[in-house]
Amino acid sequence: PPPYWCIDGATGDYIKKIELPGGHHKAAEPCHPESAEAGGKYTILLMLAALGYVVADVAADGLLTEYARAEPMEKRGTTQTTAYMMRTIGQAVSTMFIAFFMNSKAYNGSFDWGLSFEQVAGALAVPAAAMVP
Repeated sequence: PPPYWCIDGATGDYIKKIELPGGHHKAAEPCHPESAEAGGKYTILLMLAALGYVVADVAADGLLTEYARAEPMEKRGTTQTTAYMMRTIGQAVSTMFIAFFMNSKAYNGSFDWGLSFEQVAGALAVPAAAMVP
């Protein structure tokens, strides 16, 4: 959907308040108030994605526990340590990806460049789709 707030052509920032005579400020009128109602489909889709992540994570932890039990006593814990280390690295990389590519003015960030929500979702869907057997 189009942005809720109007965009200042000079700075690229959202216009959230306007200055009245006398130096007082007032909340600006949104350019596209219907955009506030367009988020429902994104909410449902992200909720389903989060549910899928939780189900897959629980199943993976159960399988990992079974593999850890099958390890010899002197190496026990190596599989779990490696799996959790890779999970943590993946989470850190995805967090940095979001921090850099969704820090544009469209998200009230400070960068003049960035990706749209759809582009970020597509980029993060690629490694997730690669896991599907």
